[in-house]
Amino acid sequence: MGKVSLFRPLFFNIVKLAKRILLVDDDSSYLFILKHRIARIDASVRMVTAANGAEALGILEGDALRKEMPDIIITDIEMPVMGGIAFTREAARLGLVDFSRTRVILNSQGSRYGSIDWGTDHPGAAFFPKPLTEECLRGIFG
Repeated sequence: MGKVSLFRPLFFNIVKLAKRILLVDDDSSYLFILKHRIARIDASVRMVTAANGAEALGILEGDALRKEMPDIIITDIEMPVMGGIAFTREAARLGLVDFSRTRVILNSQGSRYGSIDWGTDHPGAAFFPKPLTEECLRGIFG
Protein backbone atom coordinates (compact mmCIF):
# COMPACT_ATOMS: atom_id res chain seq x y z
CA MET A 1 0.00 0.00 0.00
CA GLY A 2 2.89 2.31 0.53
CA LYS A 3 2.48 5.90 1.52
CA VAL A 4 -1.12 6.46 2.50
CA SER A 5 -3.11 9.65 2.37
CA LEU A 6 -6.03 10.16 4.72
CA PHE A 7 -8.37 9.41 1.84
CA ARG A 8 -7.06 6.08 0.50
CA PRO A 9 -10.37 4.13 0.26
CA LEU A 10 -9.18 0.52 0.63
CA PHE A 11 -7.26 1.21 3.83
CA PHE A 12 -9.82 3.41 5.48
CA ASN A 13 -13.00 1.56 4.52
CA ILE A 14 -11.69 -1.38 6.52
CA VAL A 15 -10.58 0.89 9.36
CA LYS A 16 -14.07 2.37 9.63
CA LEU A 17 -15.45 -1.12 10.31
CA ALA A 18 -12.90 -1.90 13.04
CA LYS A 19 -14.22 -3.69 16.08
CA ARG A 20 -10.95 -4.90 17.60
CA ILE A 21 -7.63 -3.07 17.79
CA LEU A 22 -4.25 -4.31 19.01
CA LEU A 23 -2.14 -1.44 20.39
CA VAL A 24 1.59 -2.16 20.75
CA ASP A 25 3.87 0.34 22.48
CA ASP A 26 6.43 0.26 25.29
CA ASP A 27 5.18 3.62 26.60
CA SER A 28 2.27 2.82 28.94
CA SER A 29 1.29 6.50 29.20
CA TYR A 30 0.99 6.76 25.42
CA LEU A 31 -1.08 3.55 25.33
CA PHE A 32 -3.42 5.00 27.97
CA ILE A 33 -3.86 8.24 26.00
CA LEU A 34 -4.32 6.38 22.71
CA LYS A 35 -6.98 4.08 24.20
CA HIS A 36 -8.82 7.08 25.60
CA ARG A 37 -8.73 8.92 22.26
CA ILE A 38 -9.98 5.89 20.32
CA ALA A 39 -12.76 5.25 22.87
CA ARG A 40 -13.95 8.85 22.47
CA ILE A 41 -14.30 8.22 18.73
CA ASP A 42 -15.92 4.78 19.01
CA ALA A 43 -16.70 3.35 22.45
CA SER A 44 -17.70 -0.03 20.96
CA VAL A 45 -14.15 -0.85 19.78
CA ARG A 46 -12.37 -3.51 21.86
CA MET A 47 -8.73 -2.69 22.48
CA VAL A 48 -5.96 -5.05 23.57
CA THR A 49 -2.48 -3.77 24.47
CA ALA A 50 1.04 -5.17 24.39
CA ALA A 51 4.30 -3.60 25.62
CA ASN A 52 6.43 -4.89 22.71
CA GLY A 53 6.32 -6.97 19.56
CA ALA A 54 7.09 -10.26 21.31
CA GLU A 55 4.14 -9.78 23.67
CA ALA A 56 1.95 -8.84 20.70
CA LEU A 57 2.93 -12.07 18.91
CA GLY A 58 1.70 -14.01 21.94
CA ILE A 59 -1.62 -12.16 21.78
CA LEU A 60 -1.94 -12.90 18.05
CA GLU A 61 -1.19 -16.59 18.64
CA GLY A 62 -4.05 -16.73 21.16
CA ASP A 63 -6.27 -14.81 18.75
CA ALA A 64 -5.50 -17.34 16.01
CA LEU A 65 -6.63 -20.19 18.26
CA ARG A 66 -9.91 -18.36 18.93
CA LYS A 67 -10.17 -17.28 15.28
CA GLU A 68 -10.45 -13.69 16.45
CA MET A 69 -8.02 -11.43 14.61
CA PRO A 70 -7.66 -7.69 15.19
CA ASP A 71 -9.00 -5.41 12.47
CA ILE A 72 -6.23 -2.89 13.13
CA ILE A 73 -2.79 -3.07 14.69
CA ILE A 74 -1.24 0.21 15.81
CA THR A 75 2.39 -0.43 16.68
CA ASP A 76 5.35 1.66 17.68
CA ILE A 77 8.37 1.04 15.48
CA GLU A 78 11.10 1.39 18.09
CA MET A 79 10.60 -0.78 21.20
CA PRO A 80 12.83 -2.96 23.36
CA VAL A 81 12.64 -6.76 23.01
CA MET A 82 10.99 -6.61 19.55
CA GLY A 83 10.16 -3.49 17.55
CA GLY A 84 7.18 -2.93 15.29
CA ILE A 85 8.87 -3.79 11.99
CA ALA A 86 10.28 -7.08 13.31
CA PHE A 87 6.89 -7.81 14.90
CA THR A 88 4.93 -7.33 11.66
CA ARG A 89 7.44 -9.39 9.67
CA GLU A 90 7.34 -12.23 12.20
CA ALA A 91 3.53 -12.11 12.40
CA ALA A 92 3.38 -12.42 8.61
CA ARG A 93 5.97 -15.21 8.55
CA LEU A 94 4.01 -17.19 11.14
CA GLY A 95 0.73 -16.57 9.29
CA LEU A 96 -0.76 -14.74 12.27
CA VAL A 97 -1.92 -11.71 10.28
CA ASP A 98 -3.91 -11.59 7.07
CA PHE A 99 -2.83 -8.20 5.74
CA SER A 100 -5.76 -8.15 3.32
CA ARG A 101 -8.03 -7.97 6.39
CA THR A 102 -5.92 -6.50 9.20
CA ARG A 103 -4.52 -3.01 8.69
CA VAL A 104 -1.29 -1.94 10.36
CA ILE A 105 -0.47 1.58 11.46
CA LEU A 106 3.23 1.96 12.17
CA ASN A 107 3.74 4.79 14.62
CA SER A 108 6.96 6.50 15.73
CA GLN A 109 8.35 9.83 16.83
CA GLY A 110 11.09 9.58 14.22
CA SER A 111 10.22 11.47 11.05
CA ARG A 112 12.68 9.34 9.04
CA TYR A 113 10.09 6.57 8.74
CA GLY A 114 7.55 8.65 6.82
CA SER A 115 9.53 8.49 3.59
CA ILE A 116 9.70 4.68 3.48
CA ASP A 117 7.40 2.85 1.05
CA TRP A 118 5.73 0.48 3.52
CA GLY A 119 3.77 -1.38 0.83
CA THR A 120 6.83 -3.34 -0.28
CA ASP A 121 7.43 -5.24 2.95
CA HIS A 122 4.20 -4.48 4.77
CA PRO A 123 1.08 -4.79 2.64
CA GLY A 124 -1.81 -3.05 4.34
CA ALA A 125 0.51 -0.83 6.39
CA ALA A 126 0.69 2.93 6.75
CA PHE A 127 2.97 5.20 8.75
CA PHE A 128 1.73 8.02 10.96
CA PRO A 129 4.07 10.04 13.21
CA LYS A 130 3.56 10.18 16.97
CA PRO A 131 1.54 11.30 18.64
CA LEU A 132 -1.66 10.11 17.01
CA THR A 133 -3.89 13.05 17.87
CA GLU A 134 -7.64 12.73 18.19
CA GLU A 135 -7.96 14.71 14.95
CA CYS A 136 -5.66 12.26 13.15
CA LEU A 137 -7.54 9.27 14.61
CA ARG A 138 -10.87 10.76 13.48
CA GLY A 139 -9.38 11.04 9.99
CA ILE A 140 -8.33 7.39 10.15
CA PHE A 141 -11.55 6.02 11.66
CA GLY A 142 -13.90 8.34 9.79
